[in-house]
Amino acid sequence: MKDDKKWVPEIVYQEDSTVPFIEVPEKEEMPEKIYMFEYKKTGEYEPGPDGEDVPICDMDIHIYFQYKKAKEVLDKETLDKVRVAFGLETLDKAIEEGRKISAKVSEKADLK
Repeated sequence: MKDDKKWVPEIVYQEDSTVPFIEVPEKEEMPEKIYMFEYKKTGEYEPGPDGEDVPICDMDIHIYFQYKKAKEVLDKETLDKVRVAFGLETLDKAIEEGRKISAKVSEKADLK
């Protein structure tokens, strides 16, 4: 019997980290994009089905995408605009800074 159930990614947090992860099953792929709803209480209430106060929530949808895919399809100038818009350095600057950090780590490792 074929299992037609579609895999749904589950976002998980470890107790000691604020960086989430998704455990991807062996025969699946990491999604290229993830849609996520944000529910935010407004501080206001409305009557519920039994007359109880029910918080009113604003709802907004967000889309998160794989950076790797953006690097594949965007030209360098556009990718840098996206990076800067999200508070990151341009790619060349980030590579340069990464090399400096790696050099310092290597230097310290050699001292031991």
